[in-house]
Amino acid sequence: MNKSMPDVVKADKPDYQGKLRWVGMDEVEVPVCVESSTGLSRIAAKANIYVNLIDENAKGIHMSRLFVAIKEGLQDKQISPIIIEDILEKFLASHEDISDQAKIEIQFDYLTERSSLLSGNSGWRTYPIHIIANKNRAEKAKIEMGIGIQYSSTCPCSAALSRQLNQENFLSKFGEKEQVSVEEISSWLRQKEAIAATPHAQRSLAKVFLEFKDEVKEFNFTQIINEIEKALGTPVQTVVKREDEQEFARLNAENLMFSEDAARRIQKHLNTRSDIKDFHGKVSHFESLHPHDAVCYFQKNY
Repeated sequence: MNKSMPDVVKADKPDYQGKLRWVGMDEVEVPVCVESSTGLSRIAAKANIYVNLIDENAKGIHMSRLFVAIKEGLQDKQISPIIIEDILEKFLASHEDISDQAKIEIQFDYLTERSSLLSGNSGWRTYPIHIIANKNRAEKAKIEMGIGIQYSSTCPCSAALSRQLNQENFLSKFGEKEQVSVEEISSWLRQKEAIAATPHAQRSLAKVFLEFKDEVKEFNFTQIINEIEKALGTPVQTVVKREDEQEFARLNAENLMFSEDAARRIQKHLNTRSDIKDFHGKVSHFESLHPHDAVCYFQKNY
């Protein structure tokens, strides 16, 4: 038996007329499929989904239509710019008379296995992904893919000051001797007393947002992670044996950096990629010396 049910959105008029910038839902629970070593993997994500409301006489939008469109669009399909564009088009098609813009934000943690530096072990890391997409009815969607990458940053200033104290410590030990053997110095350097100071370092975070050119058909998360971690030189590790920790210490000494250095490293690399239309980002060094953070913002062509 079919029965008529009231539709307030269609039947009622708004109490006050006016256009609205965005209307929709936040933190909608959705599945996202990403490529993995075993094929497509489904992971949990949350989405913010909206259309604007340009009909001043419309009581509201059809929220269930947005929900159905994103559920059907993401289910069992690898997330990609093409999929995102298609979902936005369905948002607009389902609100043809009252909206001319649509927006999606999707956030999830990308899980991938990472190898240790030297020992041959591996462990799992998660990288936060934030996709932001906007579409006007007459134009292609603007889609940004954001990613967060943790790394270690050792302060160049602290390293220089530490070297000075270590030099003074060496002169205090051997400065009055006319001759010192290599063996004596080598033996002393392995002792705790040989190190008068060490530079401060801290876990740091790079947040990078990329807008790819129209011909790019997929998000290659692993490739972006690999390239940015290589540019920085000191990504945080999972399984660490002694040889890995020693190598990590060596890499930190080789890659001393302020937040400005880290931002410029990422900026320099991304400028070499011909498939990126635009980018911007932020690096944060969670200082071990201070109770505040050192930060730097960067963008393309600035």
